Amino acid sequence: MSAPAKTPAAMHPGAAIPVAATATLAQPPKTASLPAAATPVTPVREPAVTSRMAAGRELLADASSAPRFSVQLLVADAKERGYLENYLSEAGRALQPERLFVVPAGSPAAPRLGVLFGSFDELGAANVALAALPENLKQFRPYVRSLDGVREDVRRAENR
Repeated sequence: MSAPAKTPAAMHPGAAIPVAATATLAQPPKTASLPAAATPVTPVREPAVTSRMAAGRELLADASSAPRFSVQLLVADAKERGYLENYLSEAGRALQPERLFVVPAGSPAAPRLGVLFGSFDELGAANVALAALPENLKQFRPYVRSLDGVREDVRRAENR
């Protein structure tokens, strides 16, 4: 059996343990990490313009036989991503964010992005939604559009 390891206090009874020795003993090794379950995970949030463009593509891909409508809230320069992010954030507080869609507009030479609200089976329902918009979302004179018309604009914007 081997002798127990001697600590600084055991070598000199009554002697103070140097601060450096206690600090070294009290700190966990630098290579220690938190267990996987305790490690905080911050999800990477996709920019709103990107996620709402994907939703807009899905909305327009569903070309069912029945005419559908949406409320176009605004059209902005495609280079103004920061402004569009802020607008989507503000609109998402007043409306259901999952009902906001971003679609290409303009032309290949002058790309723009449109922001749509909702998908309605009837023109009357779209008009009711337009009338119910909060005042801050009426600043760009929104109007009701058929999704067929929006699809045609997207084709022109992408020069297909």
